[in-house]
Amino acid sequence: MQSELSVEGSESVALLVREELARRRLSRQWLADEAKVSLSTLEKALAGSRPFTLATVVRLEDALGTALRGVRPSAEPVRHVAPESMGAYVRPAVQWLEGTYLTLRPSFSEKGAIFAYLTSISWDDGKGHLVFSEASRTDTEYEQKGFVSFPNLSGTIYLVTIFEGQYRVAILNRPVGKAAISGILLTLAAGQGAQLTPAAVPLALLPTANRPAADVGVIREGDLCYAEYRECVDRISSGGYARFPI
Repeated sequence: MQSELSVEGSESVALLVREELARRRLSRQWLADEAKVSLSTLEKALAGSRPFTLATVVRLEDALGTALRGVRPSAEPVRHVAPESMGAYVRPAVQWLEGTYLTLRPSFSEKGAIFAYLTSISWDDGKGHLVFSEASRTDTEYEQKGFVSFPNLSGTIYLVTIFEGQYRVAILNRPVGKAAISGILLTLAAGQGAQLTPAAVPLALLPTANRPAADVGVIREGDLCYAEYRECVDRISSGGYARFPI
């Protein structure tokens, strides 16, 4: 029978492996192939449902080129690695995403108009992952905040709000360079009376670093920034950044 690590030892190795994979943006399938262990065995050990064997740890060390035994994990790892449910990303790999963005989408209240507001993305030290919050909305009662999921598998960015069982999700493409972040917003729009109706609309996030001031609110045709805002929203579908099949 192969020698198995203690519960504490297995937890320490699992944490170090997850940190290393996230830091280097490597997949678990890659590690399993390089270490010549089954993906199922690796997944169960990383999840804590079975202990690591010494032989498996040696193979993982060879594959990663780093020591996993006798190494003390970060004292507060949660502050550096997001939960696996959010993609297990590490802060250095996602710092480029932190900042404030001018956020544009079609207006629900006025046909042809653009609704503009601000979205800030930052790292929460206490929670150990990226969070986002909205501001400068004319309908302040609907300002959203939540967490950011960023799985390595797809490279897709998710801004997720969960409030009393209700979900609101923005699904965004990873940008090239400093271009706008484009995608789809899945939310509820106010309907007749108090009714809320499911809605999916194009969504664009533009970095504000080189934009000292931006008009927000409902932007209508004839406003100075309307043409620019309209083009940013329209190119999401015309440029293939998101699909809205009929």
